[in-house]
Amino acid sequence: LVGDRVIVCSSLSIDTERFVDTTFKQRVYDILLVGYAYPGRVKFVEELCRHLDRKRIHIVGDGWNDAGFEAFSTSTFLDTAHLYSQTKAVICVHRGHGDCVDGPYEPQLVQRGYVEGMGGARVFVDTSRPDHAFDDGEVEWFDTAHDLFVKLDRFLKLPEAKQEAFAAPLRERCWRDFTYRTRMARIINAVRSPRFGAVIP
Repeated sequence: LVGDRVIVCSSLSIDTERFVDTTFKQRVYDILLVGYAYPGRVKFVEELCRHLDRKRIHIVGDGWNDAGFEAFSTSTFLDTAHLYSQTKAVICVHRGHGDCVDGPYEPQLVQRGYVEGMGGARVFVDTSRPDHAFDDGEVEWFDTAHDLFVKLDRFLKLPEAKQEAFAAPLRERCWRDFTYRTRMARIINAVRSPRFGAVIP
């Protein structure tokens, strides 16, 4: 939701339950960060890399190469979902205030972590957006780059079985409750009116 508008991205139409294969168990990447290189996000990752070896972070998104990072260009939804299934930890960093647009249409309810969690990665979410519906233990919250580094370092030092155990609650909930279809249904039903003329069961 942006202001009084509903913004729908193309990936919302994909039936994740049918097309996202998360059976791949070998986790070849330590950390994955997906998203455009907004200035606030670049600054955050630069600060994180003061504590963390850049080679441990796999970045997917446009603009990062121009900012001095090695990164892969934006991939398709399914290719990105497959990356989540190969990754131990996923970082969700929201856009900083002023990165795109300020004022009445600045996104306030953008939630990240659901599709990331479907692949079984441990999801780390910044606290800049307060309206998440995650339960205790489902994701790892962080405030600063140093706080994130400490939590990532602690997690990645755990045995693989422990890492999987920490990630399991969110993965199970995502597959049960947070497919893109159920999320879109909740959005439409929450704001439905004669101008939408639709209710999704």
